[in-house]
Amino acid sequence: MAGSNALLPFTAMSAMIYFLGYFDTAKEAQRVPSQLEHLQSALLNLEPTPKEPLEASPHDHSIAMVQTHSAQREVEVLHDQILAWLDSEAEIDDAKRLKPSDIMVMVPDMETFAPHIHAVFGRFANQDPRHLPYSVADTTPRTEPIVQALDMLLQLPQLRITRVEWQSLFEVD
Repeated sequence: MAGSNALLPFTAMSAMIYFLGYFDTAKEAQRVPSQLEHLQSALLNLEPTPKEPLEASPHDHSIAMVQTHSAQREVEVLHDQILAWLDSEAEIDDAKRLKPSDIMVMVPDMETFAPHIHAVFGRFANQDPRHLPYSVADTTPRTEPIVQALDMLLQLPQLRITRVEWQSLFEVD
């Protein structure tokens, strides 16, 4: 399956659905797939982790790791990066151009990041070229028992839990 991520059949109730991988989209456009497209294709096709890392092109900025000193600074860097992406696509026709509505950012703890997102993205007026439309979703704390149980299961390798806590996971409705 590796290398030729063509169409993957998925059968459900005698209906045939095909998924076209991002990797194939790049091949059809006669360009080298980006690191992000490789990752998306691997996740979509449930491919195992490659034994050797892929060679990254020096011009491929599709995945970026950024380390900052605070959540505020992290959101500021994100804002600047999104503006740079949008500016770099200014010459592309409207149909193919990246738009703010095409971008979704996920954070591990929305309760921590929400005030910083509002502070950074909400500081520019609509007329300002640095303004980016945004919305914040999922600001509710993890109060649902099933979500708490799932969170605990995901943290099991790092946790030390008692037998009673372990049994309580099986009591969640």
